[in-house]
Amino acid sequence: MEEIVDYGISITMLYTMIKTVSLSGYDVDTFFRDNGLDPRLLQEPEARIGAEQHVKLAGAAAELLEDEYFGLHQGPQMEMADLGVLGYTMLHSGTIAECIKAYQRYYATVCSGYNIRLSRQDSEAELILSLEELSYPPSRHCVDDMVSSLVHIMTRLSGRAIKFSKITLMHSAPDSGEEYRKVLGVQPEFNKDHTSLCFPQEVLEYPVIYADARLAGWFEERASDVLLKLKAGRHFTDELTRWIMEQLRVRLPGISDAAAHYHMSTRTLQAKLQQENTTYTRLVNDIRKELALRYLKEPGQSIADIAYLLHFSEDSAFQHAFKKWTGLAPGQYRTSSVK
Repeated sequence: MEEIVDYGISITMLYTMIKTVSLSGYDVDTFFRDNGLDPRLLQEPEARIGAEQHVKLAGAAAELLEDEYFGLHQGPQMEMADLGVLGYTMLHSGTIAECIKAYQRYYATVCSGYNIRLSRQDSEAELILSLEELSYPPSRHCVDDMVSSLVHIMTRLSGRAIKFSKITLMHSAPDSGEEYRKVLGVQPEFNKDHTSLCFPQEVLEYPVIYADARLAGWFEERASDVLLKLKAGRHFTDELTRWIMEQLRVRLPGISDAAAHYHMSTRTLQAKLQQENTTYTRLVNDIRKELALRYLKEPGQSIADIAYLLHFSEDSAFQHAFKKWTGLAPGQYRTSSVK
């Protein structure tokens, strides 16, 4: 199992595919074994597979289900809960622009070589999917999955029928492109030099109105546990702790953000915290530490997901901070906490 963890694509990226195979009446364990993978990988949130294996699995699923447009059909079948921590963060984003930013940050963590860029020009916005750095070229099914998922996410979260002015795909056109128009709402342009989605720039400011109570409830319960543990009977510190944890749903707030929220200067905020024997940096570190300890007790959350939730720029930064807090690496703590 050790060699698989070192590869580039998180096993969590397979969840929608596996759900589709399962709901179609096929045994997932058999599907995995038939394609050279140990089904126990699905229980290992830290596991990663190679880009080549991901491409082969998508092709095998398409063949098994006899669906020529398998990748394209993944977006409409995806639920926000399938996205785990990314889904949770998106649900608490204020606008579609913030959702896209969350998406960018997450996929940079779970999929080596996959990047998404947002550009704006005049009244148009364009999302460009950069796939060139993947260790193995993605198949039509994989690319179609990414594109249809983005279309679905933006439409679902905004609650609006978004009209994409243009969608470009690098792969060649299938025999019939009508299915693309049906799923994406526009006929894509094929054989282009990059994969992209173009839409009116005003879409970026659409508010997020969709909510998934199951997903939100899971995280809120754990946040409540941490709030109770951190409560120290210090009025301003406790109030600020609650505010910081609310902000952590979508961003890591700096001291200037906190000062602006409470309509005071950073100097005044620092002085109020000092009166209660703490500092802003210490408070943020305590919150991140306690949330990390709580999340690591949940076997379903990978260390990469936890680093993302706590707004560390990369896994290594989280590993370093956690070891400084506890003397243990996150994996070591997780192992010891379940004994």
